[in-house]
Amino acid sequence: MKIASFQYDGALSYGFVDKNLLFPISLAFQSYYPTLRDVLHANKLAEFQYDVSSSNRPLKLADVILLPPIPDPGKIICVGINYKKIYPLDVTPPVMNYPILFGKERETLLGHNQDLHIPAGLAANSFDYEGEIAVVIESQVVQSQRDLHLIMWRVTRC
Repeated sequence: MKIASFQYDGALSYGFVDKNLLFPISLAFQSYYPTLRDVLHANKLAEFQYDVSSSNRPLKLADVILLPPIPDPGKIICVGINYKKIYPLDVTPPVMNYPILFGKERETLLGHNQDLHIPAGLAANSFDYEGEIAVVIESQVVQSQRDLHLIMWRVTRC
């Protein structure tokens, strides 16, 4: 299932994407769970699926502004490894043989087809074109890989 947060006619909402259509949640459901994060926190994904499938007429994807899948995320922890490239600072770039962990600010997230502005000056020489995968985890992993599979909600392209 593809889930999206979006803006339509100035209002924020979320729903289910199927091909070029977006099936929004009902206003009644949104009054209980204002954001997709609220749905995941309350463990109401089944109710979300039922609401979307039973009530609303679809919108054309071309008529909405897609937002980051979870527009109000909590902590964002990234794992990455840099490849050799021009480095914008007058220092020797670090050599990384292993992935590193780093944080990301929620303001850096964009929705699908949103403009990503290239910085001015020397920083433009090291602008990274990259793909990212986000995993939304709803609770702490306790003991096993089985636990991890039980708490992972969705993998989405960012």
